[in-house]
Amino acid sequence: MLQSRRRGGVVRGQVINQASAQGRPQAERNRISVRMELQADCYAGVWANHATQTTTASGKPLITQITQDDIQAGLDTASRIGDDFIQTNLGGGQVNQSQFTHGSSAQREKWLMTGLRAGDPNQCDTFARGVNLG
Repeated sequence: MLQSRRRGGVVRGQVINQASAQGRPQAERNRISVRMELQADCYAGVWANHATQTTTASGKPLITQITQDDIQAGLDTASRIGDDFIQTNLGGGQVNQSQFTHGSSAQREKWLMTGLRAGDPNQCDTFARGVNLG
């Protein structure tokens, strides 16, 4: 697992390349994939938390306001791209958690909101020992 520095803290699991998964059983590769996807959801929330404070080259805010409707739309999207939703609605109605590669709808919503509330990428460590993925 590679580490990178961001805002003075260490964010573990930010980058796991293809080579780190080679030779591992498919179930383990799926678990790694889920953790990476949930971490990405959290980072999206961190970005949203700071979007109104980030300025363009002209000095204007990148986004002037994130509304409750925006947050609800993000949560709705997260719920519709969870593996359980996809398997139920597009994959024949059977949910098989061992085949998850992106996380459940609830997990995706949880990690998006974790990043949004905290605004801190250090809170997005889905690879930490004992972390509750949701």
